[in-house]
Amino acid sequence: MTKTHVEGLFSTPVFIADNIGGQATMEVFRSFDIKDNRSGLQNLSDSMNVLGNPKLQHLSTAIWLQAHKFIIKTLGIDPKYQMNFVSSWITRLKPDANFTTHFHPCSQFSGVYYPIDQKEISLLTFTHPLTQFNWIGGNMTPDRVINDYTYNETTYACLPDRLLVFPSHLPHRVVKNWADSNNDRYSLAFNIMLSGDYTTNAETVRIDAKPL
Repeated sequence: MTKTHVEGLFSTPVFIADNIGGQATMEVFRSFDIKDNRSGLQNLSDSMNVLGNPKLQHLSTAIWLQAHKFIIKTLGIDPKYQMNFVSSWITRLKPDANFTTHFHPCSQFSGVYYPIDQKEISLLTFTHPLTQFNWIGGNMTPDRVINDYTYNETTYACLPDRLLVFPSHLPHRVVKNWADSNNDRYSLAFNIMLSGDYTTNAETVRIDAKPL
């Protein structure tokens, strides 16, 4: 008798932590200088090291502890590596705006945090890393049942005091902000590198990651 089974290989971990006690409000996020882009809808803080600002010291510690739990304890990364925020910034999304699909180059882990008084006014969507190649069928993706093996997207709500940490190569986008004209969406994004010695074959390379 023929025996068959299906296994899902190489899952991508996404860490979600709710109510981390970040104590950061939208007012604090607004206190940072935020520059407009051409459209005026997607705005980033001038500073790319906001977690190094004393105003966010408590939040910085809370995020670091949760990210450390995920990267070192859950993923089993050797604790000899020093986990460093290499960049962090405030994002403001105007009503009717969205962020298109992107990933974070030149880092190993990335994350996003939502302030404690942020309303749930948009969604964060992750896409399969190979979606751009349509791993089923190339450019001619067949109609199919969406299940654990064929889905291409997963969406998370932007909840108050929520933290998400994920591998930087994972593509993601922010769905349209459906708030009225008085409600911008604020978040804090960051990138993490692990400082230490990396050995490939017989060669050892030292990486010392520092904030921008």
